[in-house]
Amino acid sequence: MNAKIRLPKVNIKTIFLFLSLILWLKSNYIADCFFPGDTTQDVNNYWDLKKIIYSICILLIILSAEYKERLKKFIALIFIGIISEDISDRLQNITYFQWSDIIVLELVVLSSAYIIYRDDINNKVFNSNFFSSFRR
Repeated sequence: MNAKIRLPKVNIKTIFLFLSLILWLKSNYIADCFFPGDTTQDVNNYWDLKKIIYSICILLIILSAEYKERLKKFIALIFIGIISEDISDRLQNITYFQWSDIIVLELVVLSSAYIIYRDDINNKVFNSNFFSSFRR
């Protein structure tokens, strides 16, 4: 009855990346909770808080800059894709969630997974019996 529960080992850099991703995604919600009004002062405080949240996100990414592990690299690639989409939306003056954001998010996740596992995929595909008949 002395069964030990083994939790997966997660280092602090992975936690930093995950926390920065959550902060980036929830930055609008956090700023809305603190400054829900429409006055000029509330709007200025809203954007100041968002700048602080973004600075914290960037700091957390810099602190976890080593991407040798697959999970950290996967989270970082998704984070970079989401940031790129957010910047693209801001340049086009799109301030609301669109159906194209879902497509871009799916493409980001799929391309991130491919980047992480491309060596394994290429080894399985090109080292199989089917392709060996085409080689000289």
